[in-house]
Amino acid sequence: SVPLLYKMGLLFDDGDFLYGKINGIIDGLRDGQFPVRIHPNTLKGYGYALSYFYPELFLYPFAILRGIGYSLRFCVYLMFFCTNLATAAVSFVCVKRVVRGDRFKHSLFVSAVCSILYTFNSYRLIDIYARGAIAEAMAIVFLPLVVTGLYVILKEDGSISWLTVGLFGLVNTHILSCELVAVFAILLCVVCFKKIFSKNSLVKLTMSCGITFLLSAYFIIPFLHMSTTDSFKVYAENAYETSGSMLSLKDILGINISIVGKINNGTIFDTRYTLGIIIVIYCLFLYIFSVIKKKNNIFTNICFLLGIIALWFSSELFPWKVIENAGGIIRTVFCMVQFPWRYLSIAMVCFMFSIAGGLKGYLEV
Repeated sequence: SVPLLYKMGLLFDDGDFLYGKINGIIDGLRDGQFPVRIHPNTLKGYGYALSYFYPELFLYPFAILRGIGYSLRFCVYLMFFCTNLATAAVSFVCVKRVVRGDRFKHSLFVSAVCSILYTFNSYRLIDIYARGAIAEAMAIVFLPLVVTGLYVILKEDGSISWLTVGLFGLVNTHILSCELVAVFAILLCVVCFKKIFSKNSLVKLTMSCGITFLLSAYFIIPFLHMSTTDSFKVYAENAYETSGSMLSLKDILGINISIVGKINNGTIFDTRYTLGIIIVIYCLFLYIFSVIKKKNNIFTNICFLLGIIALWFSSELFPWKVIENAGGIIRTVFCMVQFPWRYLSIAMVCFMFSIAGGLKGYLEV
């Protein structure tokens, strides 16, 4: 958060979109709407139905601060700071919950290392300081809760609270991240078929999804209604040529955050998307070590496997062009994410938990 102490300016890739949402929420509240559906002062006063398609729940506190007189810069910077703080805290608590044990004395150390790797990950920092994509950055806060929730239910037959909070956060921050998680939930069903479809696990997973739906119905029902009953000029499945945004392995493993210039007293960052070579090498080393020493477990194995698959989805090795040409439901499901590099967020969280398992095995030895 140190860059927030300086005047970076408000020049981000999605900056105008974010500022429009903040101002639109407060304008809608002043207009008597709750929750806000139409941003009334957008498009020369005609209004814009942005809130039907983009969840804005976690933007309300910062929009209210804007409404009572704080500057837009202050509200945006505070939002970034809170997102950074929440990312560090949530990832720390989630890893600690997964690696805890009466005989393991280094859970705090492992949790701190994983929290640092997750919070300082290149892709997440690009989301905040280059793209200004606060919705996706907020979704990254909740991804560890989803993984932890699945671990608690499937491994320990425990509470549904972790998963429910994680799913609620995803639905109310970033719809496309929900789709990414859904794709990997299907893969998890294939890998852990027997465990997931056991009576207790299936009931708890269903309860968690049901509670999430009820708590988020204020957004989900209007979203589904608008998406299925109205005609749109551009449809999600053909809005982008996904193959045009594939990454090479060099891109994925690079360290590519750099300042390329300043305009109007604002810093411009180079927005090449990368996971960073450090986290991949660290994860690979610890995973190989845990396998050799027979300290790996099924949870570590699954996280490592799904992380590799997420990297594959992000890269030019995945047949994105073939899927685009295939059309139909396959194109809709895969290409709706717009950009393959979004799967790096899934790789981040999977590798974080894989590193946690590998590091725990290393310290136990």
